[in-house]
Amino acid sequence: MRKFYLLISILLFVSGSLMAQNRTIFVHGKSGSNHNGTGTTDVNNYWGASANTVSGTKYFVGYDGTTDPRTYGTARAQTNLTTVLTNQCKGANSCKIVCH
Repeated sequence: MRKFYLLISILLFVSGSLMAQNRTIFVHGKSGSNHNGTGTTDVNNYWGASANTVSGTKYFVGYDGTTDPRTYGTARAQTNLTTVLTNQCKGANSCKIVCH
């Protein structure tokens, strides 16, 4: 019975490690032609071929580029970046942030 519990413990540990994902978060600089969102689509192809140089899940963070990105609000850089970091970079998931 002890071996059974040990085997189950090992399987749970290994399966948790297999579910961990590597995520890359691309943060758009200030621009009036940017999108406002936190999706997995490179809106307006802003990052071009650069987005294809990484593996794993990609998230593209954009905000209303006509306003001050340091302020907090529904269309601001702080809000959108915090949303992605809080939802995607937790537990066993690791995140890399790419910005300019």
